[in-house]
Amino acid sequence: MDKLRIGIILDPNINSNQGGAFSYQYSLMEGIDKYSFSENLDILFIVLYHKNKPIQKFQKPVIYIKSPLFSPKSPSRETKKGSNPSPFLWYFKKSIWIRSMVDMIKKWLWIDIENQIIKQEIEIVFPLVPRIIPINMPLILNHWDIGHLSTYAFPEFASGLIFNERERYYQDHLKKAFLILCESESGIRELQKFYPFFKQRIELLPIFPSSMVHSSVDSEMDSHILKEWGLRKRAFFFYPAQFWSHKNHYNLVRSFEDISKEFPDVKLVLSGYDMGNMDYIKNEIEKRKLNSCIILTGFVKIEILNIFYKNALALVMPSFLGPTNMPIMEAALLNCPVICSDLEGHREIMGDTAIYVDPEDFQSIYKGMKRILNPDFNREDFIQNAFNQVKNSKFSLPNILESLDRIFLKLYPIRKTWGKLS
Repeated sequence: MDKLRIGIILDPNINSNQGGAFSYQYSLMEGIDKYSFSENLDILFIVLYHKNKPIQKFQKPVIYIKSPLFSPKSPSRETKKGSNPSPFLWYFKKSIWIRSMVDMIKKWLWIDIENQIIKQEIEIVFPLVPRIIPINMPLILNHWDIGHLSTYAFPEFASGLIFNERERYYQDHLKKAFLILCESESGIRELQKFYPFFKQRIELLPIFPSSMVHSSVDSEMDSHILKEWGLRKRAFFFYPAQFWSHKNHYNLVRSFEDISKEFPDVKLVLSGYDMGNMDYIKNEIEKRKLNSCIILTGFVKIEILNIFYKNALALVMPSFLGPTNMPIMEAALLNCPVICSDLEGHREIMGDTAIYVDPEDFQSIYKGMKRILNPDFNREDFIQNAFNQVKNSKFSLPNILESLDRIFLKLYPIRKTWGKLS
């Protein structure tokens, strides 16, 4: 049988400090590797790397492509801090001649990658995480959000060159995609609101919780971690999020100030890397004299995340950015009540099994936490309903893999209308 040959591209620059992107790529990669796709599909991985070939065992075939394009990168000062770059960096980025030379070199390097992929007779490529892949091949692209247009102009979306880079991705790259995969029905509607697409080019590929929910942690480690951070079971709220401004730590801190006055023994745990906003949040915590009851853990491993979820009073996620977020699903599956911003995508996932708050109103966030602390709150029924809601929903990895199989099969008669690339 003439199979459709699809290359799954793994982004080498996605690592654990990138939170959801890392969890998504790693979990979906594992799922695809183990899944038995339809017999007229030929699925293989394309692993891009810089110096040393990654050590990773796969069941499916793998193509390794080496290129200087994939040298490890740390966030630039402009990206991380949302501030202006140094004069030299500004000149470097603004110089038309230098930018033209850099772009030309990158173009040559991408042409080499494209040629290596074509030699393997791959007909469609699918990068698991959203990024610009400037190759002249049919692309399946994942779409998660359009935050530079769908919410306020936070620094990480609009400062410096960031807004232009985002526009370039949507205008020049996403529009050329062979197929676009959205993480929710809400995401599809949001994308179509801002960009007109041929509707048959958009498919639903639901977001899913990370493999962290399956981590096994014994009771001894559980107790040790809580003790290490000075926490007691059911005596703290939890928010795992990188310190971006759109994650809304500020209004959460303001609301927790009122909670701490009424419930001095309750704490708030904030985990995640500093993406430029942590010092500001630390100053707010100190100014409000909340140092003893708000704990900033920095980045923590998945086992510790698991422990925090399972022992928290609730997840509190007042993020401005949607349409969806992975932590609300992870919390529900780990029997942790969910308090989250009232976004269309959140309601699509949680239905009526979460406590919804207005992220712009710290009093609304306060009331959400206060409800959890109410002695009349029926915790057991609440968490069981949320668990059932997420467990039986379309937002699961097994459903994702079945959807991918169906989507790939849909593309078969379309892609086969022309021959091999050259």
